[in-house]
Amino acid sequence: MPEMELTEVLAWALIAAGLAFGAMARLGLPAASVTAGLAALAMKTAFLG
Repeated sequence: MPEMELTEVLAWALIAAGLAFGAMARLGLPAASVTAGLAALAMKTAFLG
């Protein structure tokens, strides 16, 4: 897997934060926590392979 540039990582982090915020607004805090956890797992996978 090619390494991601910092700007790409930041862009994905902002997208994930937006998804978590949207989940919190629509579905409540538990759904936002799950969304944020999945986003964190995706970022970890992107960094560590």
